[in-house]
Amino acid sequence: MQFLLFCSLMLFAAAPFQTAAQGTADTGPQLPVILEWADSLVGSSPSGSVQREFIGHVRFRQGNVTVSCDRAIHDATTNAADLFGNVVVTQDSITMRAPYARYDGNTFIAAADRGVTVRDGHRRIESRRGTYSTKTHVAVFDDRVVVRDDTMTVWSDHAVYDRDSKHSTATGHVLLVDSIRRAVLQGDTLHHEPSRNYSLILGETAMWQWEADTVSPDSIRFDTLLVTADTLEAFQGNIPSYIAQGNVAFVRGSVSARSDSLHYADADGRFALFGVPMLWADSMQLLADTILVEAPQRTLRSIIGLNRSIMISKTDTTVQDRYDQVSGRLITIAVDRDTVRSLTAVDDARSITFRTEEGVRDGLAKFASDTIKAYFINGQPEDIYWLGGVEGEHHPEPVVAGHEPTYRLPGFEWRLDRPVMTIPPAPFQTRSPRPARIPRLEADVSATTGKKK
Repeated sequence: MQFLLFCSLMLFAAAPFQTAAQGTADTGPQLPVILEWADSLVGSSPSGSVQREFIGHVRFRQGNVTVSCDRAIHDATTNAADLFGNVVVTQDSITMRAPYARYDGNTFIAAADRGVTVRDGHRRIESRRGTYSTKTHVAVFDDRVVVRDDTMTVWSDHAVYDRDSKHSTATGHVLLVDSIRRAVLQGDTLHHEPSRNYSLILGETAMWQWEADTVSPDSIRFDTLLVTADTLEAFQGNIPSYIAQGNVAFVRGSVSARSDSLHYADADGRFALFGVPMLWADSMQLLADTILVEAPQRTLRSIIGLNRSIMISKTDTTVQDRYDQVSGRLITIAVDRDTVRSLTAVDDARSITFRTEEGVRDGLAKFASDTIKAYFINGQPEDIYWLGGVEGEHHPEPVVAGHEPTYRLPGFEWRLDRPVMTIPPAPFQTRSPRPARIPRLEADVSATTGKKK
């Protein structure tokens, strides 16, 4: 709207001043433009053109719109008008400021290429260059674009705003800070549709969220939540939620995960990971068809693996292939203060645990039961219980030694590409690196089933 007002005023100022309404096919009847003040007016005809120059405290008014500047030049031959020095366009709560602006009446485009600032209520938009077409009603901002309001700041290289649909798009080094949801979002492109309370971020997207008690006046610790993906959808209605798609990585405290997609409901703090999800917690890894992470009030409470779930941990780090394993149709992990406290596996529960006696390796135990419960201290299994329909066997150390890769539960996969926390970049700087994938070790991804000895 601010650019439209500016363009309309310049179009009328370019003609002899009117005392009656005049209309155009594009905009309909117009109010007269009144010159309220100028210290001087100069008319000239250089090289066949016809120019008028207004100098000193120039001020125009059209209805409830005012335009002021230090100097204005109109060229009737080219149908273009230039405003110089302290250009201000105001209507109600809308104000545009620029050191210089030009309007071309032939192309219906207004341009400010020496910096422009727009205020609309609590919103402020700044960029080094801006254009607006009165024909298409599309505004374009270029070069270090910054949009600020009471709750949010967006930085980008380029932005486009459609006045009719209210749809806006920001591209190039997009960085968004939301102070209400305590979130930072990064991407190549941001599409925003206010009518749907919907935003779409494309291109190596990243989102950080932090807790209120980690924010200080001098620094912000982004160590609470990180989600990266190819795309991120944000639904900002009564129940804010997010959907991440493609190469998803997730980090929250001591828990990290990878998946093809992630759904996050901000209100209840529930994450759902789909598409070959893998989750790391302390020294454990969890695989399942679907993984749920429950963090009410942004405090991690439980992790649930649904269907074909398997938990893997490595307690003996001196031997490469010795992995403790628990599997079941459903695995529930209880978490307190970002530390795993217990694990429960139900429905066709199985386990393989490598044993030690007084620091000496003592083979392994294989069990199957209806339910398996394990309790952890410092992230390591301390006590394990098998409940209902228990079947088990012990494999002595001479049989196990050198044959560790054959002792694997179905679905076993040990991965080293655990995501780690990164820090958001500064505005207009190179993006923060995504948690990199590390090639898996072929020797650690065998999926053979251990046979009874």
